[in-house]
Amino acid sequence: MYSILFVCTGNHFRSPIAAETFRKQLVHDKRDKQWIVTSAGTWTTSGQHVFPVAVELAHSLGVDISNHMTNILNAKMLDESDLVLVMEAGHKESIQVEFPSVRNKVYLLSEVVYGI
Repeated sequence: MYSILFVCTGNHFRSPIAAETFRKQLVHDKRDKQWIVTSAGTWTTSGQHVFPVAVELAHSLGVDISNHMTNILNAKMLDESDLVLVMEAGHKESIQVEFPSVRNKVYLLSEVVYGI
């Protein structure tokens, strides 16, 4: 089984939408049983609801994040993930500095999607 973690700042908008969009594609490809998909924020409090505008945007993309609750990023999540996709260069840099053991599995989402 593979594990992917999507990370943004607050885990209220970008990373939950990215995670659900990825999960939706896995279901479409009939590979959802092979993956664990999670999301977290670098600067948030666990247990908060996502922003209503995020729910609306996600819905327009065909995904439902209305039941998502925020998660604060921690070492256990990083250690258990095979791949960590972040939204900003600052996320990547701070994770690699604070958690050097996971340095080689942290990438910008744009690096993976666009090959930048």
